[in-house]
Amino acid sequence: MKENLVIRDGLHFRLRVNGKWHDHQTLREAHCRLSCAGLDSHKMLASAISVPAPFDIEYRPRGRHRWWLNGNPVPVKCVKFMLSEVGCDKEVIEGIIRGHKRAYEIEHMTKCP
Repeated sequence: MKENLVIRDGLHFRLRVNGKWHDHQTLREAHCRLSCAGLDSHKMLASAISVPAPFDIEYRPRGRHRWWLNGNPVPVKCVKFMLSEVGCDKEVIEGIIRGHKRAYEIEHMTKCP
């Protein structure tokens, strides 16, 4: 039998209780389902695995703003912070930043006039 699991995705929960998955549960529904299964719902909900919201990073070196996060101009510090929040270490973050810059250079270098 697989272990019980609680995943938090935004405002909803995804549960695996006694081997069955229960998707898109509200906090109240998740609490009731875990309690009915005889589990410590407060402890399990408090230790739920959080799934970060996806975000889109874009490098556009035109004008004052070079970095864009979900369509909004941001400083590079903000991009680095968001990447660190999802578990990237400093080396990985620097690699992602370099990769975005290099991709932009290649994309604009290969365009024919």
